[in-house]
Amino acid sequence: MSYQINFNLYSSNFSLPERILDDIAEIDGDYLKVALLIFKNAEKHYSANLISNLLGLPEKKVQQALDYWMQKGVFIQESSVKVTPQIHVLPEKKASVPIAGRASHNSELNFLLEVMEMQLHRPITSTEQKSVLQILEFIRLPADVILMAVQYCVSINKFNPRYLESVCASWADHGITTHERAENYLNLQKQNHQHEEEVKKLFGVQNRNLIEAEKEYIVRWFCEYEFDLELIRLAYERSITAINKLSFPYIGKILTNWHEKGYKTVDDVRKNEGGARAFYSSSNNSYDIEELDRYWDKVPKLK
Repeated sequence: MSYQINFNLYSSNFSLPERILDDIAEIDGDYLKVALLIFKNAEKHYSANLISNLLGLPEKKVQQALDYWMQKGVFIQESSVKVTPQIHVLPEKKASVPIAGRASHNSELNFLLEVMEMQLHRPITSTEQKSVLQILEFIRLPADVILMAVQYCVSINKFNPRYLESVCASWADHGITTHERAENYLNLQKQNHQHEEEVKKLFGVQNRNLIEAEKEYIVRWFCEYEFDLELIRLAYERSITAINKLSFPYIGKILTNWHEKGYKTVDDVRKNEGGARAFYSSSNNSYDIEELDRYWDKVPKLK
């Protein structure tokens, strides 16, 4: 089988200097991605942080790629540019054109900055203005979606330019590019946060934040299994009875077992299984829920 160029695509193309292809067999694939992104949009200005967000690469790796290409003479930094026929990379936190000047000729950017000031109850800094412009021009989210991202960052007390860019890049990667999708995502995040707070209160977790693995358990219990808080409470109580300590994995095993058996409510569990269910073997530190079923059903109920 042979391969050839599809010349039908030549209505939209860009050129690469031979210097990039001289050592193509030796070039790191991520370095090549960085170069292709910049050459594809030769008129744009890039920072290492923006490229990191657009390509999903560590910022350190992006900076290494930029240093490599600058050593090769392919890119030059804007600070050293007198005549600029070549593609260049902006140093971090340096705007090439005053944002205020762009906003006066860009109604979408002007609208974004004005509404952001109302959301933040203060003037927008030059760094924040630059981030908004980068999101608008490179990540290409609509203005209303960017504003929803700003509101989200403020709501979780994480509003800063770098985090806003990361959120917007992540949304774009996951197809959250319309008002409706952003609204659905934010509603889901709000619901997950509410569930986390309910579980923290139930489990007595007050002096620390939940780790990611614990948050994943909670999402599974509420969203995948569709359990309510009372069923989770019952699993928690039975885990404390069995091992006398809080264990998300142990509670997760109980709830997964109930889910596999089709139980949806506390009444379902009590009707089919009776008393508490937990079994601990000190010899191998394992839990046998099925064995516990048989054990607890034989325990006399106190009246």
